[in-house]
Amino acid sequence: MKLININLKEDVVRQIDSVVSTFGFTNRSEFIRGVIQDKLEDYRVKQAIIELSKNKGRMTGRGFTDEEYEKARVEAFEELSRRIQ
Repeated sequence: MKLININLKEDVVRQIDSVVSTFGFTNRSEFIRGVIQDKLEDYRVKQAIIELSKNKGRMTGRGFTDEEYEKARVEAFEELSRRIQ
């Protein structure tokens, strides 16, 4: 694991400490790692959605019906949901 240093305002540190104690995190680091992982996953999902929307343009005009595209979209979102749970 790589060690990094960050500077936070006192009020942010107090809020983190409150969440850590209220929700049973071991320490600030555990909480911050979790928040970062959650945010990175959000960005991965957003990127997948962007790619999926780009692919709609590639799929149209190539023999894909709107129903086939919709089925592929639903399957992709179901797969994304499984990955983030």
